Amino acid sequence: MNHQEPCLTALETDILEMMANGLNTFEMAEMLGMDTESIEFYKKRMVNKMRVPGITVLLAQTLRSGLLIKKQPRLQMVA
Repeated sequence: MNHQEPCLTALETDILEMMANGLNTFEMAEMLGMDTESIEFYKKRMVNKMRVPGITVLLAQTLRSGLLIKKQPRLQMVA
């Protein structure tokens, strides 16, 4: 049986990076051309996938581990 670590998708990584940059759910939704409910869905999915108690813990663990090296998000604001 293969026990691979769960991986975040590119979109989930973008959302995590935006959170690390201090954007709130509304701002992320605007930038990604989504509604706020979709952003919240992806946050919950990341928490479940990574088996952590909450999105704040996931963000803290990710920043501590150095997995998020700050850069511009891949996705740009939709006009």
